[in-house]
Amino acid sequence: MLVVHFGDGRDVDQLIINSMRNYRKYGSVLSELGIDGAGSLTLSVLGIRAGVTLGELLRGPGARWSRYGTATVAGVKEAGFDLWPTSLFSDGAPVPYSADHFDIPIPGCDAKTADGYQLLTKRERRLVRDRFRTRFGELLELFEPRHLSEYVATDT
Repeated sequence: MLVVHFGDGRDVDQLIINSMRNYRKYGSVLSELGIDGAGSLTLSVLGIRAGVTLGELLRGPGARWSRYGTATVAGVKEAGFDLWPTSLFSDGAPVPYSADHFDIPIPGCDAKTADGYQLLTKRERRLVRDRFRTRFGELLELFEPRHLSEYVATDT
């Protein structure tokens, strides 16, 4: 199976920051997986499974992104990463393609680091990002090369 990551994959720092902000949302995911923890740093991807085409994903949730990359599940796992099946909800209802959503956790972050990130100085925040940049970069490299999407939504 292939998984798709939307975006150009270049702004690793912003991905880390976004993951820090969402850290606590994964506490319930960890509980469901039988893992104890307050949350997790993750990278969000969509799976291309039977009955769903890449084109559908690009026209659907990928329509806001001009670039995307794909990786194989086997390649992600061989690189030492896990895939967690997760669902996306809005106002309590699953969003389209929610059944195809996965998160790839980046190990090493704790709740104290994630919760206190915004309170740190610029230098301290950079040092925290430095701790995770290499592993996020390795994960993003699995989704290279990036491709231009022909399905980007445009305002006309």
